[in-house]
Amino acid sequence: MEDGSIPDNKITASSTHSNSKAAWGRLHSPQGSWTPNTDDLKQWFQVSFAPEVKLITDIATQGNGVMWWYVKEYYVMYKKGQEALKAYMENNRRVVSKILVSPSFLV
Repeated sequence: MEDGSIPDNKITASSTHSNSKAAWGRLHSPQGSWTPNTDDLKQWFQVSFAPEVKLITDIATQGNGVMWWYVKEYYVMYKKGQEALKAYMENNRRVVSKILVSPSFLV
């Protein structure tokens, strides 16, 4: 995704701040970062891989360099075709990823 092989129109979000775009959610985006318009737990970021099936082995996240603009935790959901969204599970539990923040980041 970082290399632009997934088109911008395959990247969507629940909301986007007026100074941001969903496509800026790519890792190392030179324009900045995706920023939701609202700071609440209902925000989401979505990438469509259709029509190609992809095997996702890693997910990397980054903030935009301003200490209060980063995600603290997230979980992954997926679907195939017209199926309903499913949470990614391990040992019958939804996997929640917590972002670790370096102490130097908070200075």
